[in-house]
This record gives sequence, C-alpha cells and structure tokens, in this order.
Amino acid sequence: MKAPTICTCIGDMPYAACCRAIEEGSLAELRLDLSAYSDEEVRSLLARPMKWIVTCRPQEGSSEDERFARLERAITWGAAYVDIELEADPHRRAALIESAKRTSCRVIVSHHDFEAMPPLDELSRISEHCFAVFSSSRYCWF
Repeated sequence: MKAPTICTCIGDMPYAACCRAIEEGSLAELRLDLSAYSDEEVRSLLARPMKWIVTCRPQEGSSEDERFARLERAITWGAAYVDIELEADPHRRAALIESAKRTSCRVIVSHHDFEAMPPLDELSRISEHCFAVFSSSRYCWF
C-alpha cells in the first residue's frame, strides 16, 4: 500500500520556522494571505524540492489586485498547485487559470462554506458548476 501524503499548512509563522517545518515533507500549502513573507522568501520556498499548494484567500481589507498578483507570481516561481475559489471573480479566475496553463502548475478549485455543511443536493450543484466552469482534465478537483 502506498504511504499517505502529509500536507503541512504554512501560515502565520516566522520564515525560519517555516523552513524547519518543511524539511522532511513532500507537500505543503503556503497560505499567502496569512503569511508576511517577502517575495524573495516566497520565491525561495517555491524553489525547494517539494510540491507547493499556494493559496491566498480573500481577507477583509485586502486588495483583490494584490491577492491575484501574489498568486500569479507564485505560479511563475514554480508552485505545483494554485488554489482558487469557485466564488472568485470569473475574469480574474480565468486569467489565473490561463497563467497556470502556461506552466506545469495545476489548478485546485475550492468552495468554502464556513457556516455549515451544505445538503447533498447543494454539494452536487456546486460540483456540477465546477465541472461546467473547469471542464478540462488538466485541473485537480478538491
């Protein structure tokens, strides 16, 4: 049986602690919205020999332009996956997907309901919407 893959989530921690936390891993999620890493630090992390999922969730008071620019830079710097919310602006979402297509970065389409687990029929509708919007097998679905 294949060993499970453990994903470390990196958020609000000092850069040196982040580097120690990922020393032996093979997959990590970098929460750009929770970290204060410089572009140089992010680029350095993405150059490490591991797969990175890069996420930048909307935050109150944050700029959509900067959020998508950070994700775009992460794609060009070698992120293995970029996580984009289904609810993101369709034009920005499409531009980010096109950037990912030009590299080996794959797209994770995510949907979040922080209030409750939606009923099964609503989950089915959300899933169908994902497949309608992102019908290419190039993308990764979570």
